[in-house]
Amino acid sequence: IDLCKYILEPKKFDEIKFFLSNYKNVFDTDIQYIITVLIEKHLLLEFELYNKCDRYSRQMLFYKMYSDDPIGIHKRIKKSKIIICGCGGIGSNIAVMLATMGVNDLILIDDDIIEESNLNRQICFTPADIGKNKALTLVDKLAQQNPSVTLIAVANNLTLHNCGELVAQHDLVLDCSDDYSSKLLINDTCRQFNTAWVYASVLGFDGQVILFANRQTRDEVPCLRCYLQHVPITQQSCNISGV
Repeated sequence: IDLCKYILEPKKFDEIKFFLSNYKNVFDTDIQYIITVLIEKHLLLEFELYNKCDRYSRQMLFYKMYSDDPIGIHKRIKKSKIIICGCGGIGSNIAVMLATMGVNDLILIDDDIIEESNLNRQICFTPADIGKNKALTLVDKLAQQNPSVTLIAVANNLTLHNCGELVAQHDLVLDCSDDYSSKLLINDTCRQFNTAWVYASVLGFDGQVILFANRQTRDEVPCLRCYLQHVPITQQSCNISGV
């Protein structure tokens, strides 16, 4: 009866166990039985996330600072399907963060080969990786970091032939490419499928980030082509300006 009065909302495992420990006639087996019943009745929703999945416990606490539904946020992340186009300085580091925080499905796209000049900022790669494909190498490393994440490497660039199929199956596209042809292709395809995408670039000390949510119809929202109609004739690169 006391326990029923106490549980007016979902509680953490430690809170319940501490409460029950005040009763001398409650044994560990009783506690385990009570906990099982509470989970079945959805009165102990945080048990699995806070105890069995300690890997994500710190970010769960972070979610609670900004939301009344941290479990809902975590579940959305666990169900997310994201494409990262480009596994260089931006993409490789973003991939690490998304994989370690438990994003369900990640596709990494890049046909580039790891070079020694990449190692100053693409911190996932080591000298032993030089000469290997970036996407394939990154997937191997992230699979060891978090085996629960589904990781797929595409060791080619995005093209008109593969872009539509990939975008249609995912919730978000992160453009971390270093060429305008890929950026415009991502823009056009995401508009076609109403898929959100993030434009990102960095050169020297400057960086740019734009979110194209694509929540309305194509004629109602701006897109990258409003700013950039065609691929520029001259393009700067980190080979010239540094990064």
